[in-house]
Amino acid sequence: MRFDIADGPFARTETVRFDVTTVRPGVFLVSWQEASRATVVHLEDFVQMVLHSYATLPDGRFLKMQAPIRMVGQGTGAAQ
Repeated sequence: MRFDIADGPFARTETVRFDVTTVRPGVFLVSWQEASRATVVHLEDFVQMVLHSYATLPDGRFLKMQAPIRMVGQGTGAAQ
């Protein structure tokens, strides 16, 4: 998976290997480890259209974030 963080203190582009588990239809648990050794777990709920993100940073800080999911492209496998 490739992700782009456009701005802020964590801004960068990175490609990571990830694992996905289906919790139920439309809800997925996605996890990965970044080059910095940060670990990230997302609960991606496409039924309620909300993302819950949990990350442990290399310095031990723990981040908990939540944001709405907004679809920006369909049918091509990539955001448009």
